[in-house]
Amino acid sequence: MSGMNGFGFMAKLKKNEQLKGAPVFAIAPLNLTKNDLKRLNGDFIRVLNKLDYGINDLAAAVNGVTGKI
Repeated sequence: MSGMNGFGFMAKLKKNEQLKGAPVFAIAPLNLTKNDLKRLNGDFIRVLNKLDYGINDLAAAVNGVTGKI
């Protein structure tokens, strides 16, 4: 998604009637501001730090929400 960040993605997702309720995880960098975290926590089901989580951690987080993996 060239030219779009997670905030832009969520804005577009919210406008789509079929997708606006879908659970979305954010994988974010360490250097988020308090304001960024506040915005993320309002839109995303969970915010994961990209340096602290690997693919297995992400799979476990998704499984905890969906129970399907």
